Amino acid sequence: MKLTKTLLLFVALAASLKSGAQSQYQFTQFDMNPIFLNPAQSGAYEGTYRIGGIYRSQWNSFSNIYHPSTGFIDAPLLLIAKRHWLGVGLMYASDDAGSHSLGTTLTAISGAFHYALDKRYKNVITVGVQFGAGSRSISKDRKDGQPGSFAGLSGVPGGEDAFWGTVNLQQGSKFVDATAGVLFKSVIDKKNNLELGFTVGHINKGKYTLLAKPTGDKDKDNIPYYYALTADFDHKINNKLSINPKLLFHNQTASYTTTVQALLGYKMTMKGSSDPITLKGGLGYRQNGHAANILLGADVKNIKVRVGYDLVTGATAQAVKDVVEIAIHYTGKIYKNPKVKPVMVCPKY
Repeated sequence: MKLTKTLLLFVALAASLKSGAQSQYQFTQFDMNPIFLNPAQSGAYEGTYRIGGIYRSQWNSFSNIYHPSTGFIDAPLLLIAKRHWLGVGLMYASDDAGSHSLGTTLTAISGAFHYALDKRYKNVITVGVQFGAGSRSISKDRKDGQPGSFAGLSGVPGGEDAFWGTVNLQQGSKFVDATAGVLFKSVIDKKNNLELGFTVGHINKGKYTLLAKPTGDKDKDNIPYYYALTADFDHKINNKLSINPKLLFHNQTASYTTTVQALLGYKMTMKGSSDPITLKGGLGYRQNGHAANILLGADVKNIKVRVGYDLVTGATAQAVKDVVEIAIHYTGKIYKNPKVKPVMVCPKY
């Protein structure tokens, strides 16, 4: 009965979301850097520390390479009232696009308070915040050394020099950023786990424009808010098989994207080894951008390795191709040796 209710909740949540235009940069394997999407994920796991990263490489027909990357480390830091705890995290993200290297970087720290609703930690609700500093930059010189127009603006009279003089761009700008999120994790029973998250990003709407003279319109010069909703359901079919459907809904201004994925896991043990290996494989679809996701990977001890490939099926299929992501995720577990008091045994005579 619990499983039926959970599946109905997941399906209803996915069905209630509408489609729309493409939002700003995201990763296909969004769960491989949890605190990038939701600061409430900081320390939301069983272990001592966690570290990982994602690298995405994408080429298009204009030979402008786009390769965002992100890395993180987080840890549960402090136990509160023997049941609740604080988690902290550090996250870095960057991207670089086009022949003029239009790039964005962000470094942020996050903190989260995890409130256990029961003594066995089956249901935990978390509130998290993230603060960071970032920068944007662009180069006047093409990195491929070839002459040409700026980002396809070949119709600008006088070429690139006239374009730069007309728009009065500065080659760099800095901004501060704030994000908040909530998370609910539930161990329904021995076979089923549910996770729901909600994030509000760019709360402070920091300066984002590269114009030397901003327009004065905050909606154009500042970073717009974004909202992200995630759902993750893990079901163990039997001792070897599991299925893990995931949902991401991301909205920024009038642009929003829905990604639905499902991963099938198969647990196996190699000869001569006592440590099981779980092979992962699945499919997904990102509604905005019309991209099918092909997902492969493996879990070995505390290490997760994933490879993703986006097969673009929409109108942009001719311009966007060879979209590949590589992600790795490690959870460290350090346990203290228990101190056992010596016991003197009196022999019997």
